[in-house]
Amino acid sequence: PLSKEILDTFRERIGDEASIGLEDDDIRRFFVARNGSMNKTVLMAKANNEWRHTLLDPIKPRNLQFSPNIILSMPDRISQHPNASEIPAAHYGYDREGAPIYWERTGYVQSRWDTVMKYFTVEELLQYHIQAMEGCERRFKYASKKFNKPITKAITVFDMKHLTISLDTGSILYIKKVLEIDQGNYPERLKILYLINSPWYLKILYKIFEPFI
Repeated sequence: PLSKEILDTFRERIGDEASIGLEDDDIRRFFVARNGSMNKTVLMAKANNEWRHTLLDPIKPRNLQFSPNIILSMPDRISQHPNASEIPAAHYGYDREGAPIYWERTGYVQSRWDTVMKYFTVEELLQYHIQAMEGCERRFKYASKKFNKPITKAITVFDMKHLTISLDTGSILYIKKVLEIDQGNYPERLKILYLINSPWYLKILYKIFEPFI
C-alpha cells in the first residue's frame, strides 16, 4: 500500500483530469510497473490518460471511432462478425480465488494469419483486444464484490495448438503492438499466464518477442 502522502503528491502532479477514475490500486500498479519512481509513474499515468481519451482508427464499414475509455459502448462486432470463428477468444469464469479467466486459441489464429487478414485489419484486432482488456477491468470490479475481497489480477490461457514455427511479419507487428498497449496501460494485471498445447519450438519463437516483453 502507498502512503497518503505519496498518493496525494502523485495526484497533485498528474492533475485533476488524469486523476479522475484512477483508484489507489491503479496508482499502486503504475508505481510497481515503474519500479517505484515517482517521475516515471507520473509520466506513465499522464500518457495513459491521453491514450484513453484519444480516438482510435475508424472501424469499418460504418467508420465509427471510439476512444479506449468508451470502447465498451461499441457494439461487440466480434460476436456479430460472420467470421468471428477465425479469432476464437472469450472471458471464461473465475479461478478458485476469484481471478477472472481469459482464454484464446492463439496458435489457431497465428497459423491462419493470412486468412484472418482477409476479414480483419490489424487496427480492428487491436481495438478488439482493447475492448477485451476493458471488459476484464469491469470484471475485476464485479469479482471484488462477488468474492468480497480485492481482485486485481487475471488468469490468461493461450492455447498454442496449431502454432507454426514460421511467423508472418504482420502477426509479429500485431503482437508487438499488443504488448506495448498492455505494458503501458494495463500494468500488473496478469496473475498467471498458461500456455497449453505448446509445440517444442515455442522457446525459439519466444526469443523473437523477448526484447519486447
